[in-house]
Amino acid sequence: MLYKFNAYVTLKVQNVKSTTITVRGDRPCWEQDFMFEISHLESGLVVELWNKGLIWDTMIGTALIPLSSIRQSDEEGPGEWTSLDSEVLMREDEICGTTNPTPHQVLMDTRFELPFDIPEDEAQYWTSKLERIHNEVTSLHILFSSFDDHDSAVDDWDSETGNKPPPFHNTSQTNSSVHQYPMMRRVQHQPLSKESDSVHSYELEMRGPR
Repeated sequence: MLYKFNAYVTLKVQNVKSTTITVRGDRPCWEQDFMFEISHLESGLVVELWNKGLIWDTMIGTALIPLSSIRQSDEEGPGEWTSLDSEVLMREDEICGTTNPTPHQVLMDTRFELPFDIPEDEAQYWTSKLERIHNEVTSLHILFSSFDDHDSAVDDWDSETGNKPPPFHNTSQTNSSVHQYPMMRRVQHQPLSKESDSVHSYELEMRGPR
């Protein structure tokens, strides 16, 4: 980060929103843990880095992390640097991606932890399932990165489907305490399948941006 900010981070997942404390400086560090209950893996974790102002807070950068790409572990890890973009892509009033890279990054340790009170056989089932999904997503990312003409592939998809690229939004927000409360549900979700109706704990530790 090139300038000194009065920065905080918001985390949004499945209609729940949490916020870190505000830290001043060019390399703020929060060292805060957040735990969410996850009911399915079809959504993503929205990370937003904000600069606190007197009246309006300005978003410095944002990222969307698919839940299916998060590892399963009961132990803390070193974390990974996540690059932040300046705008979000919207589809049907939901964030589906981000665009326009910024020079900012946030170090986060994200992982799934299974509930403590579930039977051992169910814990083994979900551990295996989460590892399999994570491995499949990792392999898919490697496959996509092997394409030399990715932009052409996207253009072909748009022309064949007739769909326009999703609009993007870059926004400011008031710095009220509303960020401490769950977001209102805006979209009616489909009923969960049998394989995804169990609730998992999801823990995230904020390490700090650079």
